[in-house]
Amino acid sequence: MKQMKLFDPILQKLSKQKQLDKNIMQYVTCSMKPLSTVDDPYFIKIITDLNPELKTMSRRTLGRNIDKSYAETMQKLKTILQNINHVSTTADIWSTKHKSFMGVTAHWVYRLKHPI
Repeated sequence: MKQMKLFDPILQKLSKQKQLDKNIMQYVTCSMKPLSTVDDPYFIKIITDLNPELKTMSRRTLGRNIDKSYAETMQKLKTILQNINHVSTTADIWSTKHKSFMGVTAHWVYRLKHPI
């Protein structure tokens, strides 16, 4: 039997909090919810009812986390694209009543270092 260390519960809580923050960020960005979602009292109640030890991040923290995640993702994409010889792109522009959208896709073939 393994003896529990003093910091194990603290590390577990930090790990759960980090995962919650990541999940909230994905929820807000992927479902295109407003950043103010995290300030909604009913949203906060859902989180605290599930685990009273965990807290929802503020709208400002969420915005900073999204910016940080965007920068990291863009850097990874730039690194990948530096090693690609050919890229095919497509673009589409459309609008609804009061919103305009532009979608861009990129496709490429990535050569594996070790063929299968």
